[in-house]
Amino acid sequence: MKNIRGAASLAGLDLNLLHVFRVVYRESSVSQAARILSVSQSAVSHALGRLRDQLGAPLFEQQGRGLVPTPMAERLAPAVDAALTRLEDALAGRREFDPRRDVSRLVVAMPSQLEQLLLPLLVSKISQEAPGIVLHSVRFDRARVKQDLENGVIDVVIDAATPNDPDLSSECLFEDTMCVVAARGRAHMDLAAYMAAQHVAVSSRRKGPSLVDILLIQQGLRRKIAVRCQRFETACEIAVSSDLLLTLGYLHANFLRHAFPLIIVPTDFSMPSYKVQLYWAQRRDEAQAVLWVRALLRDFASAHPQAEASA
Repeated sequence: MKNIRGAASLAGLDLNLLHVFRVVYRESSVSQAARILSVSQSAVSHALGRLRDQLGAPLFEQQGRGLVPTPMAERLAPAVDAALTRLEDALAGRREFDPRRDVSRLVVAMPSQLEQLLLPLLVSKISQEAPGIVLHSVRFDRARVKQDLENGVIDVVIDAATPNDPDLSSECLFEDTMCVVAARGRAHMDLAAYMAAQHVAVSSRRKGPSLVDILLIQQGLRRKIAVRCQRFETACEIAVSSDLLLTLGYLHANFLRHAFPLIIVPTDFSMPSYKVQLYWAQRRDEAQAVLWVRALLRDFASAHPQAEASA
């Protein structure tokens, strides 16, 4: 009897209500969902009310200017997104994928320093292939990233950290090597001089080692941090007006030295390297939109010279 009731309940459910629910959950806003769906706010509210009545439980609560999902909505969102995504992929499979028609919005999460490097390239490519797409570059919470990817709040993530979760898939976008920049030119720098110098470190976290320091610690090295800040632009300003050294990826250094009078200092010791990963929900491995985004970003390395090539 339980299965019969469940089937009857599903048979009477309007699929459009689930689509509205997915957009509202993703946007946390009725007004924003209405703009995306091209309907009135009252139509969105009415759809949520109908779905609430059919499910017998509230789905969202007002908090400030946004909406907060209830436990029922949190349980429902992954299943709804998975089902609708599979349906969309199945329907798209009947015709050739066209991002101009099949993708309306793309949310890419990445740290701010990677945004400087990657977002202009991504915007340029999207404007050529599908100019009508709305692109969002957002920050992300590593504690929630799996949930946000599974629920469709975020489409893909770009980060220097490799996800350690079997439900997430990833591929390496590019590998870069750290380099040292300073305000004054030096013929070269050896390891003893590097370790004796004072450094400016960059990290968005309140505490804990930066990515550079994690890589150095893995080599048994601990540098002397005089200043810690949140942005590389700030670190460049500090390095320009002091004797502090700044260590960062070559690609990022090459980007920033066009705006700041900094010199990449040759080193006679091996600097650590790191990989930048693209990752997404595993269940979307074959989703056409994800495959398309991966293809857009995959040639980043070929479009930018690597650190080794410039040495």
